[in-house]
Amino acid sequence: AVMIAKFNPDFGESAERIAKNAAQFLINQSRPQGTSLAFFPPTYYGNQLTARSPENIGKTMMMEAVQAANAFLDLYDLVHEEIYLNQALGIARTYLNTQSEDGSWPVKVDFESGVPVNDVKAIPIDLISFFDRLKSQYGYTDFSSARERAFNYIKKEICPAYDWHGQFEDVTVLLKPYDNLTNCTAAPFAKMVLNDKNSTKKDIQYALELMRFCEDQFVIWDTPKGKNGIYPIGTPCVFEQYHYQTPVDASACNVINVLMAAYDKTKDPLLLAKAVEYDYGMARCFFRILGYVVDSETGKKFLDELCS
Repeated sequence: AVMIAKFNPDFGESAERIAKNAAQFLINQSRPQGTSLAFFPPTYYGNQLTARSPENIGKTMMMEAVQAANAFLDLYDLVHEEIYLNQALGIARTYLNTQSEDGSWPVKVDFESGVPVNDVKAIPIDLISFFDRLKSQYGYTDFSSARERAFNYIKKEICPAYDWHGQFEDVTVLLKPYDNLTNCTAAPFAKMVLNDKNSTKKDIQYALELMRFCEDQFVIWDTPKGKNGIYPIGTPCVFEQYHYQTPVDASACNVINVLMAAYDKTKDPLLLAKAVEYDYGMARCFFRILGYVVDSETGKKFLDELCS
């Protein structure tokens, strides 16, 4: 809704109202001040779909609150009302209070007590980016130390183990190591390292290796036709995770983003060509859904504009 309000003036007023209503709903559902997860909205609500799964009832994913916090900041940027900035800062400070000594957070906890459901740790890449945003855009330096501890946790524990496990709210976290690897943690971290001016040559090499891991494990360049003569999926595409081997546009964007970061660092034209082809792949699927033919003049024009 915030994006619509910013980029489509015809719907600006109604989109802003929708955004405020959604924000207030999240605030109303959030844990009160003085509790272990103060300001955190719930991951699960109601009794539909994954919310009614026994392992999710009364639980919450620790890295989900950062998505809400970023949304509160987006809304604050639009309307400049302090309530939304304060809600985002409240979430950020709860992250400070719940960070472990090793710089990590549990992946999933009880929503009231904050007690972890198991020993699985989150991979806090989105949270690191959120702390960076608070500093660069709003001038808050309170979170710099926690940010560095989180980043160092990933470098010390996750990188050498190569356990880039998923942390999805609709997939169980009751897993053994390497059971459910995903590009959704690996690719954003590789991009982060590639864009970090303090990264060493060794760091860059690791990030490029991690990029290739994402390509090897999750990218599908082609697939045979089914028995009915129809291709089952549009290619090229990117699967999300081991436990959900399905093309997901967000995962394609993960891989595109790290390819572009790698291209900016190395100037290897192959990386740029791959990123553009993934864009084409998503656009082809988009046009098929709308009933267009990509080979038509309209389709070619759209794709050329998209990738220019």
